[in-house]
Amino acid sequence: MRSVEDVVSEIEDNIRRYKVNSIDFYDLTAIVQKQWILDFTKEIKARNIDVVWQLPSGTRSESLDENVISSLSQAGCEFLVYAPESGSERTLNMIKKRVNLDNMLLSIKAALKNKIVVKVNFIIGFPFEKRIDIAKTLLMMWRLALMGVDDCNVSAFTPYPGSELFDELNEEGALGPIGDNYFEALITQFDFTFAKTFCRHVSSLEILMYRIIGMAIFYVLSYLRVPSRSFRLLKCITGPSSFQPGSLFEQRIFDAVSRRSAKQKTTQEESAAATAVV
Repeated sequence: MRSVEDVVSEIEDNIRRYKVNSIDFYDLTAIVQKQWILDFTKEIKARNIDVVWQLPSGTRSESLDENVISSLSQAGCEFLVYAPESGSERTLNMIKKRVNLDNMLLSIKAALKNKIVVKVNFIIGFPFEKRIDIAKTLLMMWRLALMGVDDCNVSAFTPYPGSELFDELNEEGALGPIGDNYFEALITQFDFTFAKTFCRHVSSLEILMYRIIGMAIFYVLSYLRVPSRSFRLLKCITGPSSFQPGSLFEQRIFDAVSRRSAKQKTTQEESAAATAVV
């Protein structure tokens, strides 16, 4: 890993050159070494650097106790993404995801207590999963919503080359030809209209419905838990173009409204131009 001083100096350089005021760290291991991240936050504060920063790619929770999270918050961290992947211990063991869900819940509580925006990522539809495993994941999502977690994404499992599950499914002939079409299909984790999955016990259509229903209930519970978010959601629909959405859900709504407004404006301009020509 790079030294703390080197990383903080690069941040200072970006602020000086480009007037940067927000930094994203796309590093899954950024906080695995507890002492490194504590030294990093100390260096940020010691140099009096005025910048906010985020860990948006999903973080491991081993080092995120309340002491670390408090230091993150004081040093400008505003957004954390946790990746429990599943609420089922059986699934976690099968995918060799070494995560203690109880410890992760404590870490998330500490983050929320320190006013950090929290998002969680889940995956359903692993080849071996049964409905009970998916149900446990959905219940975990909804529990987090009631705790005050801001955002959630639940994706359908997609087998990436290099993984054990990819090799297993490929040997079974379940994947078909591995070409451009296959790699384009990997982005279906972001698509709620497509339902190709590889689960042996639950149909693709059923998994798609679990994704839609699971996230819908999550956001209903989230907005009920923190009513002020409803006003933020309203601003996504009626607010100015400079408004900053607070969650992925709000971002999608804001983008849709912005595209619609832009289309209406273009139509009106074209109509006005045609009238002027006539």
